[in-house]
Amino acid sequence: MGLRSLISFLTIIPAGRGSLEEASRSLYLSPVVGLIEGAIAVLLAYALEDLPRHVAAAMLLAYHAVVTGGLHLDGFSDYVEVLASRARGEDAERIIKDPRRGSFSITYTTILLILRYTLLLEVLARPTLLLPSYIAAAQSLYVYIAASRGRGRGLAAMFKAGSSGMRKRIYNTIIYLALQASTLQLPGAGYCRVAVIAVTPLLAVPVAIDSWRRMGRPSGDAAGFSYEVVLTSALLVGLP
Repeated sequence: MGLRSLISFLTIIPAGRGSLEEASRSLYLSPVVGLIEGAIAVLLAYALEDLPRHVAAAMLLAYHAVVTGGLHLDGFSDYVEVLASRARGEDAERIIKDPRRGSFSITYTTILLILRYTLLLEVLARPTLLLPSYIAAAQSLYVYIAASRGRGRGLAAMFKAGSSGMRKRIYNTIIYLALQASTLQLPGAGYCRVAVIAVTPLLAVPVAIDSWRRMGRPSGDAAGFSYEVVLTSALLVGLP
C-alpha cells in the first residue's frame, strides 16, 4: 500500500488511492517509481522509432511532464527563481510561495527543457539509457530528503519525518544499487555509463545544504529541483 501511495503522489499512474502519510513512509522506495517511469519511457522511445527523431524527442519530453504531473518541473521553476534571485530567509519563502513565475524562473526552465530535448535527440540512439537515468532521478528525491536539515513544515517536513531511520536508508541503498545493476543487462547500457549515471543523485546533497542555509528547512520545491537536475545530468553523462 505504501508503494502505491508513493506512485500516486509522484506520478499520474493510476495506482489507487493512498495517503500522504503512507507515501512519506515509503519514500525509500523511490527508485522503484523511477524504474516504472523509465520503463515506460523506454517502451515509448521504441514505439516512436519510426518517427523523425525530433518528433520522438518532443514526445518523450511531453511524456515526462505528463507522467510526473509537472510536479518536479514546478519545483524546479520555483527553486531556480530563489537561486537566481539570491534570496534568503523570508525573501526566499515569499518567492517559493508566490504562484506567479518570475523572469528567472521562465528563463531557466526554458533552458532546462531545451537542453533536455537536445539530450533526448542523442539518447534516442540508445533508449535503454532512459531507464537508469529515471531511476537516478527518483533516487535524488530520497537523497535530498535524507540529506536535508531542519524540521520545517509542510510536505517536505512530513517526508523528512517519514524517511528517518537507518533501516530505511539501508533498504533504499540496496534497492537503488540492485535496480541500477539490473540495467547493466540492457543493450547499449554498459558498465561505465551506468556507474556514472548511478552517482548523479549525489547532486541532491548540495541542494539540500543550500535549502537549509537559505530557508532553514527542507523544501519540496528544492526536491523537485534536484530531480530535474539529476535527470538532465544523468542523460548528459550517459550520452551514447
